Amino acid sequence: MNKRLLYMDILKIVASFSVVLIHTSDLISNYDYFETQQWWAADFLNSISRWCVPVFFMLSGATLLNYKSRYTTASFYKKRLLKVLIPFIVWSFIYIIYRINIGNLVIFDLKQLILITISGPSMFHMWFFYPLIGFYFITPVLAVIVTNSNKRIIFFFVSVCIVQNIVYPLINKFFGFQIGFNIPLATKYVDYFLLGYLLKNLDLSKTYKSIIYILGIIGVMISFISTYILTLKMQKLDSFFMEYESISVLMSSISIFLLFKSIPWERLIKHHGCQLLVNKLSAASFGIYLVHIMVMKNFELLTGWGNDSRSFMVFGAVIIYFISLFIILILKKIPFLNKIVP
Repeated sequence: MNKRLLYMDILKIVASFSVVLIHTSDLISNYDYFETQQWWAADFLNSISRWCVPVFFMLSGATLLNYKSRYTTASFYKKRLLKVLIPFIVWSFIYIIYRINIGNLVIFDLKQLILITISGPSMFHMWFFYPLIGFYFITPVLAVIVTNSNKRIIFFFVSVCIVQNIVYPLINKFFGFQIGFNIPLATKYVDYFLLGYLLKNLDLSKTYKSIIYILGIIGVMISFISTYILTLKMQKLDSFFMEYESISVLMSSISIFLLFKSIPWERLIKHHGCQLLVNKLSAASFGIYLVHIMVMKNFELLTGWGNDSRSFMVFGAVIIYFISLFIILILKKIPFLNKIVP
Protein backbone atom coordinates (compact mmCIF):
# COMPACT_ATOMS: atom_id res chain seq x y z
CA MET A 1 0.00 0.00 0.00
CA ASN A 2 1.59 3.28 -1.03
CA LYS A 3 1.76 6.48 0.93
CA ARG A 4 -1.03 8.21 -0.93
CA LEU A 5 -3.51 5.41 -0.46
CA LEU A 6 -2.57 5.09 3.19
CA TYR A 7 -2.93 8.78 4.00
CA MET A 8 -6.27 8.86 2.20
CA ASP A 9 -7.50 5.82 4.12
CA ILE A 10 -6.48 7.38 7.43
CA LEU A 11 -8.07 10.69 6.44
CA LYS A 12 -11.34 8.87 5.73
CA ILE A 13 -11.25 7.20 9.14
CA VAL A 14 -10.57 10.42 11.05
CA ALA A 15 -13.08 12.37 8.94
CA SER A 16 -15.84 9.82 9.59
CA PHE A 17 -15.23 10.04 13.34
CA SER A 18 -15.22 13.84 13.11
CA VAL A 19 -18.66 13.74 11.47
CA VAL A 20 -19.94 11.77 14.47
CA LEU A 21 -18.25 14.30 16.78
CA ILE A 22 -20.05 17.19 15.06
CA HIS A 23 -23.41 15.51 15.59
CA THR A 24 -22.81 14.56 19.22
CA SER A 25 -21.90 18.20 19.89
CA ASP A 26 -24.88 19.75 18.11
CA LEU A 27 -25.90 21.37 21.39
CA ILE A 28 -24.17 24.41 19.91
CA SER A 29 -27.42 25.12 18.07
CA ASN A 30 -29.38 25.35 21.35
CA TYR A 31 -29.23 28.98 22.45
CA ASP A 32 -30.61 28.07 25.90
CA TYR A 33 -27.13 26.69 26.67
CA PHE A 34 -25.26 29.69 25.27
CA GLU A 35 -22.13 30.57 27.28
CA THR A 36 -22.44 27.47 29.46
CA GLN A 37 -19.56 25.01 29.73
CA GLN A 38 -21.48 22.60 27.50
CA TRP A 39 -21.91 25.25 24.81
CA TRP A 40 -18.24 26.20 24.88
CA ALA A 41 -17.31 22.52 24.56
CA ALA A 42 -19.67 22.13 21.61
CA ASP A 43 -18.24 25.27 19.99
CA PHE A 44 -14.70 23.96 20.37
CA LEU A 45 -15.47 20.45 19.12
CA ASN A 46 -17.33 21.81 16.10
CA SER A 47 -14.50 24.20 15.30
CA ILE A 48 -11.86 21.46 15.24
CA SER A 49 -14.08 19.04 13.28
CA ARG A 50 -15.77 21.05 10.53
CA TRP A 51 -13.04 20.17 8.03
CA CYS A 52 -14.36 16.60 7.77
CA VAL A 53 -17.06 17.07 5.13
CA PRO A 54 -14.93 19.28 2.82
CA VAL A 55 -12.17 16.67 3.11
CA PHE A 56 -14.61 13.96 2.01
CA PHE A 57 -15.29 16.03 -1.11
CA MET A 58 -11.55 16.56 -1.56
CA LEU A 59 -10.87 12.84 -1.30
CA SER A 60 -13.55 12.19 -3.92
CA GLY A 61 -11.93 14.67 -6.28
CA ALA A 62 -8.46 13.29 -5.59
CA THR A 63 -9.51 9.75 -6.51
CA LEU A 64 -12.08 10.36 -9.27
CA LEU A 65 -10.72 13.11 -11.49
CA ASN A 66 -8.10 10.80 -12.99
CA TYR A 67 -10.60 7.98 -13.57
CA LYS A 68 -9.71 7.75 -17.29
CA SER A 69 -6.42 6.12 -16.38
CA ARG A 70 -8.44 3.20 -14.94
CA TYR A 71 -11.62 2.84 -16.98
CA THR A 72 -13.88 4.40 -19.61
CA THR A 73 -16.49 7.06 -18.94
CA ALA A 74 -19.27 4.49 -19.44
CA SER A 75 -17.64 2.20 -16.86
CA PHE A 76 -17.17 5.16 -14.53
CA TYR A 77 -20.88 5.99 -14.59
CA LYS A 78 -21.86 2.36 -14.17
CA LYS A 79 -19.52 1.76 -11.24
CA ARG A 80 -19.87 5.05 -9.40
CA LEU A 81 -23.53 5.93 -9.91
CA LEU A 82 -24.72 2.46 -8.91
CA LYS A 83 -22.39 2.55 -5.93
CA VAL A 84 -23.94 5.78 -4.68
CA LEU A 85 -27.54 5.57 -5.97
CA ILE A 86 -28.39 2.26 -4.30
CA PRO A 87 -27.33 3.43 -0.80
CA PHE A 88 -28.98 6.80 -1.40
CA ILE A 89 -32.37 5.29 -2.29
CA VAL A 90 -32.33 2.59 0.39
CA TRP A 91 -31.11 4.81 3.23
CA SER A 92 -33.50 7.59 2.24
CA PHE A 93 -36.38 5.14 2.64
CA ILE A 94 -34.92 3.76 5.88
CA TYR A 95 -34.75 7.23 7.42
CA ILE A 96 -38.22 8.14 6.14
CA ILE A 97 -39.61 5.01 7.82
CA TYR A 98 -37.64 5.86 10.95
CA ARG A 99 -39.10 9.38 11.04
CA ILE A 100 -42.61 8.01 10.50
CA ASN A 101 -42.14 5.61 13.43
CA ILE A 102 -41.05 8.39 15.79
CA GLY A 103 -43.90 10.63 14.65
CA ASN A 104 -41.64 13.14 12.94
CA LEU A 105 -43.12 12.63 9.47
CA VAL A 106 -46.47 11.70 7.95
CA ILE A 107 -46.62 10.02 4.53
CA PHE A 108 -49.93 9.54 2.72
CA ASP A 109 -48.89 7.73 -0.46
CA LEU A 110 -46.00 6.44 -2.54
CA LYS A 111 -45.92 9.60 -4.66
CA GLN A 112 -45.27 11.73 -1.58
CA LEU A 113 -42.58 9.30 -0.46
CA ILE A 114 -40.76 9.65 -3.79
CA LEU A 115 -41.16 13.43 -3.85
CA ILE A 116 -39.68 13.76 -0.36
CA THR A 117 -36.64 11.74 -1.44
CA ILE A 118 -36.11 13.74 -4.62
CA SER A 119 -36.74 17.20 -3.16
CA GLY A 120 -34.33 16.99 -0.24
CA PRO A 121 -32.65 14.82 2.39
CA SER A 122 -34.84 12.39 4.33
CA MET A 123 -32.56 12.98 7.33
CA PHE A 124 -30.33 16.02 7.74
CA HIS A 125 -27.01 14.25 7.15
CA MET A 126 -28.25 12.77 3.86
CA TRP A 127 -27.75 16.16 2.18
CA PHE A 128 -24.24 14.97 1.28
CA PHE A 129 -25.62 12.71 -1.46
CA TYR A 130 -27.12 15.52 -3.52
CA PRO A 131 -23.91 17.40 -4.38
CA LEU A 132 -21.98 14.11 -4.52
CA ILE A 133 -24.29 12.67 -7.18
CA GLY A 134 -24.06 15.97 -9.03
CA PHE A 135 -20.27 15.73 -8.97
CA TYR A 136 -20.41 12.24 -10.43
CA PHE A 137 -22.41 13.56 -13.38
CA ILE A 138 -19.95 16.38 -14.12
CA THR A 139 -16.77 14.47 -13.29
CA PRO A 140 -16.05 13.60 -16.96
CA VAL A 141 -16.17 17.33 -17.80
CA LEU A 142 -13.96 18.27 -14.85
CA ALA A 143 -11.63 15.37 -15.67
CA VAL A 144 -11.06 16.77 -19.17
CA ILE A 145 -10.29 20.18 -17.67
CA VAL A 146 -7.77 18.94 -15.10
CA THR A 147 -6.04 16.37 -17.31
CA ASN A 148 -5.57 18.81 -20.18
CA SER A 149 -4.55 21.81 -18.08
CA ASN A 150 -1.46 22.71 -16.11
CA LYS A 151 -1.66 23.26 -12.37
CA ARG A 152 -1.94 27.04 -12.79
CA ILE A 153 -5.16 26.71 -14.78
CA ILE A 154 -6.61 24.34 -12.17
CA PHE A 155 -5.55 26.72 -9.40
CA PHE A 156 -7.23 29.58 -11.26
CA PHE A 157 -10.45 27.57 -11.61
CA VAL A 158 -10.36 26.71 -7.89
CA SER A 159 -9.80 30.39 -7.07
CA VAL A 160 -12.83 31.37 -9.15
CA CYS A 161 -14.94 28.79 -7.29
CA ILE A 162 -13.70 30.13 -3.94
CA VAL A 163 -14.58 33.69 -4.94
CA GLN A 164 -18.16 32.74 -5.76
CA ASN A 165 -18.76 30.25 -2.95
CA ILE A 166 -16.83 31.88 -0.11
CA VAL A 167 -15.93 35.50 -0.90
CA TYR A 168 -19.36 36.48 -2.27
CA PRO A 169 -21.20 35.32 0.90
CA LEU A 170 -18.52 37.00 3.06
CA ILE A 171 -19.12 40.34 1.33
CA ASN A 172 -22.88 39.91 1.61
CA LYS A 173 -22.66 38.97 5.29
CA PHE A 174 -20.56 41.90 6.47
CA PHE A 175 -21.24 44.59 3.88
CA GLY A 176 -24.84 43.76 2.97
CA PHE A 177 -23.93 43.81 -0.70
CA GLN A 178 -25.28 41.08 -2.97
CA ILE A 179 -23.08 40.36 -5.99
CA GLY A 180 -25.18 39.35 -8.98
CA PHE A 181 -22.47 37.96 -11.23
CA ASN A 182 -22.84 34.19 -11.39
CA ILE A 183 -20.08 31.83 -12.55
CA PRO A 184 -21.92 28.78 -13.98
CA LEU A 185 -19.36 26.00 -13.35
CA ALA A 186 -18.34 27.30 -9.92
CA THR A 187 -21.14 25.57 -8.03
CA LYS A 188 -21.02 24.83 -4.32
CA TYR A 189 -18.31 22.40 -3.16
CA VAL A 190 -16.70 22.15 -6.62
CA ASP A 191 -13.78 24.06 -5.11
CA TYR A 192 -13.16 21.24 -2.62
CA PHE A 193 -13.60 18.58 -5.30
CA LEU A 194 -10.91 20.22 -7.44
CA LEU A 195 -8.72 21.08 -4.46
CA GLY A 196 -8.45 17.41 -3.59
CA TYR A 197 -7.04 16.60 -7.01
CA LEU A 198 -4.76 19.64 -6.96
CA LEU A 199 -3.35 19.04 -3.48
CA LYS A 200 -2.86 15.34 -4.14
CA ASN A 201 -0.65 16.15 -7.13
CA LEU A 202 1.07 19.21 -5.70
CA ASP A 203 4.45 19.08 -3.97
CA LEU A 204 4.91 22.05 -1.67
CA SER A 205 8.02 23.17 0.16
CA LYS A 206 8.21 22.92 3.95
CA THR A 207 7.88 26.70 4.15
CA TYR A 208 4.59 26.74 2.26
CA LYS A 209 3.30 23.79 4.27
CA SER A 210 4.17 25.54 7.54
CA ILE A 211 2.30 28.65 6.42
CA ILE A 212 -0.74 26.55 5.49
CA TYR A 213 -0.66 24.74 8.85
CA ILE A 214 -0.59 28.09 10.65
CA LEU A 215 -3.51 29.28 8.52
CA GLY A 216 -5.35 26.08 9.45
CA ILE A 217 -4.94 26.85 13.16
CA ILE A 218 -6.09 30.41 12.52
CA GLY A 219 -9.10 29.01 10.65
CA VAL A 220 -10.10 26.92 13.67
CA MET A 221 -9.69 29.95 15.95
CA ILE A 222 -11.84 32.08 13.62
CA SER A 223 -14.59 29.44 13.68
CA PHE A 224 -14.44 29.18 17.48
CA ILE A 225 -14.28 32.89 18.35
CA SER A 226 -16.44 34.29 15.56
CA THR A 227 -19.26 31.82 16.22
CA TYR A 228 -19.40 33.09 19.80
CA ILE A 229 -19.29 36.77 18.80
CA LEU A 230 -21.90 36.44 16.04
CA THR A 231 -24.18 34.30 18.21
CA LEU A 232 -23.92 36.84 21.04
CA LYS A 233 -24.87 39.59 18.61
CA MET A 234 -27.76 37.71 16.96
CA GLN A 235 -29.10 36.15 20.20
CA LYS A 236 -29.28 32.82 18.36
CA LEU A 237 -26.74 30.54 16.73
CA ASP A 238 -24.95 32.22 13.85
CA SER A 239 -22.85 29.49 12.28
CA PHE A 240 -21.51 31.52 9.35
CA PHE A 241 -17.91 30.62 10.17
CA MET A 242 -18.84 26.99 10.77
CA GLU A 243 -20.29 26.60 7.29
CA TYR A 244 -18.38 24.25 5.03
CA GLU A 245 -18.10 27.02 2.43
CA SER A 246 -16.54 29.55 4.81
CA ILE A 247 -13.03 30.97 4.75
CA SER A 248 -12.23 29.49 8.16
CA VAL A 249 -13.30 25.94 7.28
CA LEU A 250 -11.53 26.20 3.91
CA MET A 251 -8.30 27.05 5.74
CA SER A 252 -8.59 24.19 8.21
CA SER A 253 -9.62 21.69 5.49
CA ILE A 254 -6.63 22.43 3.25
CA SER A 255 -4.34 22.30 6.28
CA ILE A 256 -5.62 18.91 7.46
CA PHE A 257 -5.42 17.39 3.97
CA LEU A 258 -1.82 18.50 3.52
CA LEU A 259 -0.86 17.47 7.05
CA PHE A 260 -2.09 13.91 6.57
CA LYS A 261 -0.48 13.75 3.14
CA SER A 262 2.86 14.87 4.60
CA ILE A 263 3.01 12.35 7.43
CA PRO A 264 5.17 9.30 6.48
CA TRP A 265 2.44 6.77 7.25
CA GLU A 266 4.26 3.95 5.44
CA ARG A 267 7.07 4.25 8.00
CA LEU A 268 4.73 4.56 10.97
CA ILE A 269 2.44 1.71 9.92
CA LYS A 270 4.75 -0.95 8.51
CA HIS A 271 2.95 -4.11 9.57
CA HIS A 272 0.84 -5.55 6.77
CA GLY A 273 -1.92 -6.53 9.21
CA CYS A 274 -2.15 -2.95 10.50
CA GLN A 275 -2.38 -1.65 6.96
CA LEU A 276 -5.19 -4.10 6.23
CA LEU A 277 -6.99 -2.89 9.36
CA VAL A 278 -6.65 0.72 8.19
CA ASN A 279 -8.03 -0.32 4.81
CA LYS A 280 -11.00 -2.06 6.41
CA LEU A 281 -11.82 0.90 8.67
CA SER A 282 -11.52 3.25 5.71
CA ALA A 283 -13.87 1.10 3.63
CA ALA A 284 -16.45 1.33 6.43
CA SER A 285 -16.33 5.14 6.59
CA PHE A 286 -19.19 5.88 4.20
CA GLY A 287 -21.38 3.28 5.89
CA ILE A 288 -20.62 4.81 9.28
CA TYR A 289 -21.68 8.18 7.89
CA LEU A 290 -24.98 6.67 6.77
CA VAL A 291 -25.91 4.73 9.90
CA HIS A 292 -24.51 6.82 12.77
CA ILE A 293 -27.49 9.18 13.11
CA MET A 294 -29.88 6.30 13.74
CA VAL A 295 -27.39 4.77 16.16
CA MET A 296 -27.00 8.09 17.98
CA LYS A 297 -30.75 8.74 18.27
CA ASN A 298 -31.45 5.27 19.64
CA PHE A 299 -28.42 5.38 21.94
CA GLU A 300 -29.66 8.64 23.47
CA LEU A 301 -33.14 7.18 23.84
CA LEU A 302 -31.95 3.99 25.53
CA THR A 303 -29.33 5.50 27.84
CA GLY A 304 -30.74 8.98 28.54
CA TRP A 305 -27.21 10.21 27.90
CA GLY A 306 -27.34 13.06 25.42
CA ASN A 307 -25.63 16.11 24.00
CA ASP A 308 -26.31 18.24 27.08
CA SER A 309 -23.39 16.37 28.64
CA ARG A 310 -19.80 17.29 27.81
CA SER A 311 -18.72 13.69 28.33
CA PHE A 312 -21.29 12.52 25.77
CA MET A 313 -19.91 14.88 23.15
CA VAL A 314 -16.57 13.04 23.18
CA PHE A 315 -17.04 9.63 24.77
CA GLY A 316 -20.51 9.25 23.30
CA ALA A 317 -19.00 9.95 19.89
CA VAL A 318 -16.45 7.17 20.43
CA ILE A 319 -19.14 4.67 21.47
CA ILE A 320 -21.46 5.63 18.60
CA TYR A 321 -18.60 5.41 16.12
CA PHE A 322 -17.68 1.87 17.17
CA ILE A 323 -21.31 0.68 17.33
CA SER A 324 -21.78 2.06 13.81
CA LEU A 325 -18.55 0.41 12.69
CA PHE A 326 -19.70 -2.94 14.11
CA ILE A 327 -23.02 -2.68 12.25
CA ILE A 328 -21.33 -1.78 8.97
CA LEU A 329 -18.78 -4.61 9.22
CA ILE A 330 -21.65 -7.07 9.69
CA LEU A 331 -23.70 -5.62 6.82
CA LYS A 332 -20.67 -5.82 4.52
CA LYS A 333 -20.58 -9.59 5.04
CA ILE A 334 -24.24 -10.11 4.09
CA PRO A 335 -25.02 -10.59 0.38
CA PHE A 336 -27.23 -7.85 -1.13
CA LEU A 337 -27.16 -5.82 2.09
CA ASN A 338 -23.50 -5.06 1.43
CA LYS A 339 -24.67 -3.00 -1.57
CA ILE A 340 -26.17 -0.38 0.74
CA VAL A 341 -22.91 0.21 2.64
CA PRO A 342 -20.30 0.76 -0.11
